[in-house]
Formats: sequence, C-alpha cells, structure tokens
Amino acid sequence: MLVQLALSQGYHRDPQNFSNTISPFAGEMRRRVWTVIVQLELRLSSQMALPRLLKLQQYYDTAEPRNVLDADFDETTVELPPLRPETEVTPVLYSLAKSRIDKMGGQISDFVNDTQDHHHHHPYPVVMELDQKLDEAEASLSPIFRWVPLHQDAADRHAVVFGGGCFHEGSAVG
Repeated sequence: MLVQLALSQGYHRDPQNFSNTISPFAGEMRRRVWTVIVQLELRLSSQMALPRLLKLQQYYDTAEPRNVLDADFDETTVELPPLRPETEVTPVLYSLAKSRIDKMGGQISDFVNDTQDHHHHHPYPVVMELDQKLDEAEASLSPIFRWVPLHQDAADRHAVVFGGGCFHEGSAVG
C-alpha cells in the first residue's frame, strides 16, 4: 500500500520533471523518501518470498538522493549545493550505498522469482553474471562500506561494522 500511495503522489518521477512546482528542498526530500520506499519494498518482497513490485528503472526515474549534509540546504534553497565526496560521511551516505547494493539485490530477487523457463535451463552463467555485477557494485562503494576484518583497522571499527554488512546483506537477498 505504501508503494501505491507513493506512486499516486508522484514520488516515482524525479522532481526535476516538475521543476516549476517542486522546490529544490522538497525535491531532495522526495528523492530520499523514494529511496527508502524502494529499499523497504525490496526487503518486504524478499522476506515474504514474493516478486518485487518495483522493477529497476522500469517504473520510476527518480534519481539518487544527493550526498549532502542536511545543514547544506533548507526550504529557502534556490539551488542544491554541490555533492560532497563519498569519502565524507553524511546522513544519506549509507542510504546511497544501500540503494546501489539493492539494485543488484533486486536483480537477484527477480532472477530467483522468475517463472520463465529460459533462466532455469542454464542458470549458472546468469548466476555468475549476477555475482560479478554484485562484486562491481561492492567495488563502487565508498571505502567505509567495504568489508574489512575488524583487526585491520580498529580506528574505523564502527564504520566497518555498520557499513560492511551493507554488501553482504545484498548477497543474501533473494
């Protein structure tokens, strides 16, 4: 029901499509909300062993939220600030990393739930391709989200413990 409500409110369309009616602040908040909705939809579908309702970029064109601090902009902002580097931790950085891994988790879930015979005749090459794409998605993440054994970098232990599970959860989805 949450997905349908968000769709009816236009959250699936990027706010730049409505540049005259949605402020930069409201647009960025809509991107953040949509990102969480897509993540929740994948989790719920996976936990209930159901196909996803939202296929990647098939039903929506909302861009990723920007890696900026909440203090960088407000309701009076006319133009969104430049992106911060992904080596800089912001409140939205985890959500960005999670959504990138979820894109692959979604494809894996789609593959597992596909009822068409063409995937099930020779699934191994497809599985290997998905595995490679998942590895590429992990490699694209900010270093704080890459898995590192705890004994290697005790100074950044909380970031590794919190962020490192992001990728490994994606490999278990589906």
